Amino acid sequence: MASSEKSRKEPQPAPSPLATVARHLQHILQNIPDYAIFSTDAGGYVTEWTEGAERVKGWRAEEIVGQHVSTFYTPEQIASGAVDREIEEATCVGRAEREDWRVRKGGERFWGNEIATAMYDGDGKVIGFTKISRDLSARKRAEDALRASEERHRLLIENARDYAIFMIDAPGRVMTWNTGAERIFGYNESEIVGQDAAVLFVPGDRAKGEHQKELATAAAEGRASDDRWQQRKGGEVFFASGLTSPLRDSAGNITGFVKICRDLTEQQKITEQRETLLEHEKIARLEAERAMLMRDEFLAVVSHELRTPLTAILLWAKMLRSSAVREQDFDEAIEAIIRSADSQRQLIEDLLDISGMISGKLRLNMRETDLSAVVEAAVEAVRPMADAKGVDVTMTCDGRTGCVMADPDRVQQVVWNLLNNAVKFTDGGGRVTVALERAASMIRITVADNGRGISSQFLPHVFERFRQADASITRAEGGLGLGLSISQQLVELHGGTIRARSAGAGRGSVFTVELPLADVRLEAPPQGRTAPHERTFAPSPVLRDVRVLLVEDEADTRTAVQRLLEQCEAEVIATESAALAVAAFRDSLSHQRLDVLVSDIGMPVQDGYELMREIRRMEADRDEAHPIPAVAMTAYAREEERLKAKNAGFHVLVRKPVEPAALVEAVVALARPSDPAAESY
Repeated sequence: MASSEKSRKEPQPAPSPLATVARHLQHILQNIPDYAIFSTDAGGYVTEWTEGAERVKGWRAEEIVGQHVSTFYTPEQIASGAVDREIEEATCVGRAEREDWRVRKGGERFWGNEIATAMYDGDGKVIGFTKISRDLSARKRAEDALRASEERHRLLIENARDYAIFMIDAPGRVMTWNTGAERIFGYNESEIVGQDAAVLFVPGDRAKGEHQKELATAAAEGRASDDRWQQRKGGEVFFASGLTSPLRDSAGNITGFVKICRDLTEQQKITEQRETLLEHEKIARLEAERAMLMRDEFLAVVSHELRTPLTAILLWAKMLRSSAVREQDFDEAIEAIIRSADSQRQLIEDLLDISGMISGKLRLNMRETDLSAVVEAAVEAVRPMADAKGVDVTMTCDGRTGCVMADPDRVQQVVWNLLNNAVKFTDGGGRVTVALERAASMIRITVADNGRGISSQFLPHVFERFRQADASITRAEGGLGLGLSISQQLVELHGGTIRARSAGAGRGSVFTVELPLADVRLEAPPQGRTAPHERTFAPSPVLRDVRVLLVEDEADTRTAVQRLLEQCEAEVIATESAALAVAAFRDSLSHQRLDVLVSDIGMPVQDGYELMREIRRMEADRDEAHPIPAVAMTAYAREEERLKAKNAGFHVLVRKPVEPAALVEAVVALARPSDPAAESY
């Protein structure tokens, strides 16, 4: 008992420092949860197992101690001898580190980093290994995802054929080059990598340092976008839309730039075409607005120019009807009516000429023509107006002009227009000169005056249709502004030129016409329109015993024509419709024959062409040996009317307003083709 108490009272020996450290290390190792720390013997069998090892690998100590480390390896690794190689490496060099797939309890795989360190006894002999393993599956997944993302982006960039995507280092040299860049710029990777990116800019932009400005903008603002012309290999330029962004390291320093650009040449062309179209549309709209304004002004002028002579005609006619005209003013009244009617006719002829020119239906009756007689006739036509105004008109001809191939009536119209304008815009006491001369292979007609001249602003527009220097209601001279436009068209139809020059307002003007000399001869075609001049008419018995069937639906015109023919002692049967004319003609076939038919063309129900065809059918049914001669009267001034009248059976076409002498001449020619009296008309 005593001995027992003695033994209990004896003090226990203090633990050695080494044992204390070992316990502390054991405690630390057991409480490191993120690492699997365990040991094996020299053959690779587990001898010690920590809580961290249990957490990472899943086995409890009693389950794994004594098992071989190959338990933690995949079947593929075991089969390849990876376990033995690792043990051998750790034995030989004292350490072996691997980062590979490992296996948990239950067969789940994880990505781990494992270090095996050899343990030695006092003699330096390997007695086992300490192994530290860490689960890096999360990092592995992140790295794999990053690599997959990088690969996808690499493949995307490499295969983006429609976009040039490349990197530039901080100094501006090309670092990478994708397939799209090769396709767009033409350089392959080996040709461009390392080159200054300035080579991709057009020379003008390179000279201005645009490539450096682009990088500076991207560095300062985080991006630089531009739409500019760039240059391919070989010098071809194209239009590109580009974006440059800076690349920075973790410290925020710029390490380079990435540039993406696309070839938009076709889109740019479409844009430029659209802009051009828009500009053309804008110009067309302005021109349309100007044309509408000119149209309105023109219609106002037409109204004025037609109403003015109409006013004189109506006033004098109504005064004559009411006997309000004094006997001494009778001749003046008649002359005023004639002048006003001629003025209206001239306006209408100008409008018809313009219509024919616009539609392309105006035709020239070309023949070899001596212009001296044509110019002289135009001078004589305007001389009465010039004398009345006190303007001196003179003509000179060098005598060696020769002939031109021309329509003499139309050339006379041109010269008359120029002379009429010159006299109109020259004040009393002024002068107008007409010169006809030969100039090389051309004949030149010059009309000059010392009148009001043409301002420099209006001179470029002087030949434009409907344009007048003054279109206001306060203008001093009348007219539609068509004469010079018509003259230009007629001259150009002859293969010639017409020019105008003036030193300015108040300094006169000069118009020059040049026509090519004739080198062939043509037969003279029928006469066409001539410049206005008066043909006098005096009643005479040239139609005595001539029976005329007159067809005219307009009562005043019918009465006037009837009186005209009766003044020449014709017997006139006047009808107001085609139906009445047919009845009168049928009646004449069984009684006293008719000598001439004079018919209007434009009539209601049945026109003159239908009337003529019906009369010709009646004559054919009776086998008439001498069909009735026929004169057509028409207010339609189209050239095709002449052919239509001929095809219907008419012999002569007389245009309205009818010249008394011309109509009588036509009737006499048809009724008495061999009568010498007809020669006076």
